[in-house]
Amino acid sequence: MREISVNKKKWCKLQKNIVFFLLLSVNTSLLANQFVLDLAYQVESGDYGGDSDTDVTIVPVLLKYYTDVWSFGAEISYVSVTGSATVIPGSNGQLFGQGSGSGSAATTTSKSVTRSGMGDSKLSLSRAFFPEQKDGVFYELTATVILATADEDKLLGKGENDYTIKLKTSSKLGLWSPALTVGYQLTGGTADTDFNNTLFFSVGSGYKLNKNSSLGVGYDFQQAVIDGVDDYAALTFNYSTQLNNDVELTLAMKMGLTDNSLDRGYSISASIPF
Repeated sequence: MREISVNKKKWCKLQKNIVFFLLLSVNTSLLANQFVLDLAYQVESGDYGGDSDTDVTIVPVLLKYYTDVWSFGAEISYVSVTGSATVIPGSNGQLFGQGSGSGSAATTTSKSVTRSGMGDSKLSLSRAFFPEQKDGVFYELTATVILATADEDKLLGKGENDYTIKLKTSSKLGLWSPALTVGYQLTGGTADTDFNNTLFFSVGSGYKLNKNSSLGVGYDFQQAVIDGVDDYAALTFNYSTQLNNDVELTLAMKMGLTDNSLDRGYSISASIPF
């Protein structure tokens, strides 16, 4: 009976969040413009401060709907984790510590397990502010709800929603396209653990190689969601090219800079407009 009650409560919470974002996006449905489907395959690995590596594979599917200034996104993902039974995937590559209560992002254990299934889902709403001139500054404000759709019994999620708000700015300076994103996350806690609300930011730039291809480098930072561990920090390097059918293909490599970050990560993604 308790399990049914908990599942019903989570389903009611999920329904309320979906209705909230559908109401916010009513204006966008009046100005139909374009859909874009983003598909990716991501592999990350690291010990996260523990004694053994945890390997995480994520296959996200993101559908975005663009109008002139508004965009609405909905994302689901498949997650597979192999490694310590005491860690679960977290935001921005961090892993939430479970089991020992020590505050460590990865607790000492010799047991390695594999679990897989649906990950947390995301709903986002963005408002773009385009510059009046070609070389002006572009702004985009985005609110996101991270829905706790992952199975917490399998340790694929912590079972509580997170909320983020972020502002992205970018511009074009010749062949360069510098960008800065600053945001704040409200992290949902569990009955056993209170997670920290966190500040995060990303800074980087792209460099146009030719009409269809570009290189990029970025630095990502986020405060630790649990006490007693390092903040998250990583470098990302990517190569993007636009194919003849307007599909954009991106290859990326990540390198962690702290114990609470992945050691290495690779991804391939495709952005398909229709």
